Amino acid sequence: MQWTQKYSAYVPVQSYSALPYAITLLRRAAATILLWHSRQNERQALRDLDGHLLEDIGKTHGQAHAEANKPFWIGPTRRS
Repeated sequence: MQWTQKYSAYVPVQSYSALPYAITLLRRAAATILLWHSRQNERQALRDLDGHLLEDIGKTHGQAHAEANKPFWIGPTRRS
């Protein structure tokens, strides 16, 4: 018991608060929801484009259809 008391005098005591971690989780969740909402709006707008506007952005009807029908949680495919 005596050794524990001596040793504990040299070990700094840190108080842990879950609040910063919870705030970080909430911020990440909010950012993810905003991203999903934005992605859904962009895909809806892509779905509504007509032929000459798709040509202007260099997409075919098939490419636009494939992208517009993806679920909101799936991001765009990366090309190298």
